[in-house]
Amino acid sequence: GSLDLITSSGHETVTKLQEGEAPYRPERQAFNCDADGGFATLTFGDKTSRVNFDDTISVFSSKLSFLTGSTITIVDPDDFITTICDSQGKTFFIDFPLSMGDVGHITVDNDSLQNGSMFIFGDGEGH
Repeated sequence: GSLDLITSSGHETVTKLQEGEAPYRPERQAFNCDADGGFATLTFGDKTSRVNFDDTISVFSSKLSFLTGSTITIVDPDDFITTICDSQGKTFFIDFPLSMGDVGHITVDNDSLQNGSMFIFGDGEGH
């Protein structure tokens, strides 16, 4: 929809360059896990999903898509992750390519993980 033109309280000049709908930026959240056994329970809204420490990226992606009700994409900066956790710690990104607005918190219950923890960070906060 239309947004009001930005105005300045100083000497700057604000010029309208384009009219129309603003593009969206897909949300990106960071995932980290350093457990070497067990599972965690992820919750999003009223849905929960059990995530095993040795789930493959494909299985984890499917579980997150079910949980959020939207297709997600896993981005591995090192391009070598096969399972989502190991004792050295693994970090990758979860992209939400569809326009979902601000994606809510995915909470993680680590109580059943062994020798480590699992975290999902989004918007500069740990969830």
